[in-house]
Amino acid sequence: MAVKTKAQILSEIASLLADNTTGDISANDVRTVVNDITDSYEDLITAGTTSQYWRGDKTWQTFPVSELTGSLTAAQINALDTTPITLLGVSGANKYYVIENTSFHYKAGGTGFTTTAPLRIGYNTASAVILEPLTDTILNGTTSKVYNAYPTDSDFGTAVINDSVILTSGDPISGGNGTINYSIKYRIITTS
Repeated sequence: MAVKTKAQILSEIASLLADNTTGDISANDVRTVVNDITDSYEDLITAGTTSQYWRGDKTWQTFPVSELTGSLTAAQINALDTTPITLLGVSGANKYYVIENTSFHYKAGGTGFTTTAPLRIGYNTASAVILEPLTDTILNGTTSKVYNAYPTDSDFGTAVINDSVILTSGDPISGGNGTINYSIKYRIITTS
């Protein structure tokens, strides 16, 4: 049998199963039409999961999750108000970052940092804040702490960004000698 369009199948039905009074429609005629109809329609799509997407090749695929890890020295932390650090470069044409989760491990030194503002993850400029993962109470002190955060500017707990992702601080930070290890989990999606 062959895959046929709706118009071709209707024409076939009209030809093979024409109205008549002589009883000349055979079982084979009916099987031919039914087989063509069956061959011309796709199988039902089996449900995927919420972490999958339906790809152009008609298969369910899981969005790959990438993880960016790094560390900040005390000098970098102290300079964040004037020297933001680019965590992810510009996503590119028709591409978006979907920030899933961030984790910051503040490894305190002998002296806590002094600041009146939290560290911020933003995009492009310091004013475009995605979330504030490290508050001043975390940096002020000599106790190591881990802070996990989900982006908060979306109903779905994620941030979708088509620009660079930066770490910055709105106010000066000074005096500390601790470090920060960080992890950012993200996906990249492409739009047409």
